Amino acid sequence: MSRTSAERQRERSEWIERAESVGPTLSDFAGASARGKTLAIESVSALEDAGLFSMASPLEVGGFDVHPATQVEAFEELASVDVSSGWVAMIQAESPAMAASHMPEGIGLETVFGGDFPRVAGTANPEGIATSQSDGTFRLNGRWSFASGIRHCGWVLANAVVRMEDGSRPAPADELPPVVGSLVPLEQVEVEDSWNVMGLEGTGSCHYQLHDVVVERPFMTSFGGVHSYRGG
Repeated sequence: MSRTSAERQRERSEWIERAESVGPTLSDFAGASARGKTLAIESVSALEDAGLFSMASPLEVGGFDVHPATQVEAFEELASVDVSSGWVAMIQAESPAMAASHMPEGIGLETVFGGDFPRVAGTANPEGIATSQSDGTFRLNGRWSFASGIRHCGWVLANAVVRMEDGSRPAPADELPPVVGSLVPLEQVEVEDSWNVMGLEGTGSCHYQLHDVVVERPFMTSFGGVHSYRGG
């Protein structure tokens, strides 16, 4: 979305103020987040209520489509108070933005983004396998690393390499992308208690696994040279 210099400055001021407004809450609960190995729910709610989880997503799905430079400044402000909160806010702003930008219109987009703005965790690396099925669905298997904030999310964006049922790569005639992203409800995800660290303790960046989870195409998106459907 094109903005004038004056609009950019107003946007920047608004979002820095929003980030500053949650600072006292993040500071108060930073210790609890570190001890609990995931952000305290009070910090999560403060970030969510301030719109910081939806700041990067397209306007069409209820996001704010904030300029990337302003996003970075807002995350820096959060991290100056509690680095774990700044990190999680960044991940959980960008994860739904990636999904919303690349999902086609349909029941998947409506289910994930049709109500309250979703909390989405995930990792960018395609660490799993999405096996193409004869009925048009994909079967997901694998283990993914460092899904920051996953314990307080409702959806997980799992990126995976596409394979055919015999394990081969898709041929051009199959008309399948090499990598897909899948929106999977958290209840279908096995979250590991793997986050035992000396820094960024409150991010809750656990590994997670999927075992033969079937995902229908409306809940999938593709990356790597594929155009965006919406968003700036």
